[in-house]
Amino acid sequence: MRADDVQRTGHVNSGQAQSCRMTRRGSDRLDLRQLIGPARRSIVVAALTAIIVSARRPCAIDEPLVLATARGPRSRNMIARSEETQMIPIRNAVPSRYPPVITWMLIAANCLVFVFQDSLSPSELVLFVRQFALIPALYSDFLTSGETDLAASDFLPFFTMMFLHGGWLHLILNMWTLWLFGPSIEDRLGHGRYLAFYLVCGLAASLAHVLFNPVSIVPALGASGAIAGILGCFMRLFPLARIVVIVPILFIPLFVEVYAFVFIGLWFLLQLFQSTMGLLLPSSSGDVAWWAHVGGFLAGFTLGPLLVRSRQRYRAYYPDEGMLGFDTDGRI
Repeated sequence: MRADDVQRTGHVNSGQAQSCRMTRRGSDRLDLRQLIGPARRSIVVAALTAIIVSARRPCAIDEPLVLATARGPRSRNMIARSEETQMIPIRNAVPSRYPPVITWMLIAANCLVFVFQDSLSPSELVLFVRQFALIPALYSDFLTSGETDLAASDFLPFFTMMFLHGGWLHLILNMWTLWLFGPSIEDRLGHGRYLAFYLVCGLAASLAHVLFNPVSIVPALGASGAIAGILGCFMRLFPLARIVVIVPILFIPLFVEVYAFVFIGLWFLLQLFQSTMGLLLPSSSGDVAWWAHVGGFLAGFTLGPLLVRSRQRYRAYYPDEGMLGFDTDGRI
């Protein structure tokens, strides 16, 4: 079956799944009142309305993208256009005490892997993606009967897929979101727990994608599930924290503060809506692994608070340790 046929149908029979297996084995605060004046509330309402009406992602919470074949720069540009956003987060008001070493390392790892991807020839890229991206159909027998002839190494894509990206814009938007929200979570969890938390959220996202797309042979890749987990944890720990976002209206950038639970909550509802639509109308899901976002978010929302460091290991912030104009939980 050709890649174009796969993207059109999204189905595979057992023979094709076996063929796929064989192929793979072979190869700091802004004073917004000065910026936006007395019209602040109206702008906030307009911004939130824009999110709902647009029904598109407010930030780059990665998408496992379709990359069944490498068709050159033109296809990558087409993928990049699918990453456009309506609201761009530029800052959160939650302070951090320690350097976000793990976040830096994760960003560096993602960038290095992408540079390596970009250096591959089209044929080499196809083989690379087939080996390290997540192809749900490979695990269909294991899901249905519990029996499989796959080796342990064949389950590595459940982790490796979160370090792959489909284009420069895809990578930049994901790493920006990780840089924006990751340090606050790493500061509260600690370096080791944060790394384990990130990987578990990514694994939960991969599992959700496979469970809801068991016969798809379209490779899924990206850090979206893990980053969605960070967003879920951030909303759980700092629901009333303020997030500064840019709302581009024509060519005029408007700076707006929104509560974390509003910004992230609306994003999650959109993911859930799109996931449900994907079940009812498979053709409406496009090139986005919506269920991976839902799975990663729920894992982060549930597990994050359980991993927060105790007062004995991490003293509470003094009132004057927050960012200027905000308390230590990012609130006004």
